Amino acid sequence: MEVFLEQVDNRVTVTAAFSNKILEDTKSLIKHSYQETLDNASNGKWILCLKYLGDDKVLDTLKTNWLQDVIT
Repeated sequence: MEVFLEQVDNRVTVTAAFSNKILEDTKSLIKHSYQETLDNASNGKWILCLKYLGDDKVLDTLKTNWLQDVIT
């Protein structure tokens, strides 16, 4: 269980350190045929995602919820 929580913390830290441009480009590469539409549509979502990943209270809630799924 501790290992799982540490892995979540590490992965969130790495993701939160990415610039919005890197995340948008990554998403563009996955769906290259709709690149411009996805970039425009998802930019706000990535900013919101990164905002909440930086909130310890939100992150603790996510880890608690995810942990139940991992253990069962």
